[in-house]
Amino acid sequence: MEGEGHLPDAGNENKIDVGKFCQWLTGQSHIPLGQADREDFKIVIEFDHDCEVRYGTHGICYPVVNACSRSVTLPVVHLGTSSELRDVLSKAIVYGFEFGRC
Repeated sequence: MEGEGHLPDAGNENKIDVGKFCQWLTGQSHIPLGQADREDFKIVIEFDHDCEVRYGTHGICYPVVNACSRSVTLPVVHLGTSSELRDVLSKAIVYGFEFGRC
């Protein structure tokens, strides 16, 4: 039920695919096709273990992307299972097309 804060289901137009993931992460909705461009296409993944030190007690953090450097910082303190990671990533990709942390 989308209106109640749940993720859209897989049959919805908000389904996550490679294009949406790349758009969210890099600002481009495709993986480069040329061999030289593909070799330079690296994605940096960082892990944030200290969000509670910076932000105090809270229940959830979302991934932070930097499209210019093609990096994503994943908040690991609140994620105990792969299902929780998938849920947080999906929400960030579907609803996170603006600059900012709120």
